[in-house]
Amino acid sequence: MSATPLNRKRSPGWVLAAILVSGAASIAVVALAVLGHDAWGRRSLLLAVAAGTLVLAAT
Repeated sequence: MSATPLNRKRSPGWVLAAILVSGAASIAVVALAVLGHDAWGRRSLLLAVAAGTLVLAAT
């Protein structure tokens, strides 16, 4: 067996992509809220908060 350590560093590209996706989700939530789609706005807000929490936990 070879004793190769696992590389656990996050790639900067993956982190940047996650930040961009969460930012796009936030913009979409604000746009939906401004347009008055309340039901969709609330659901999207919950999804954006959950996604943002996962992104922060992953980084």
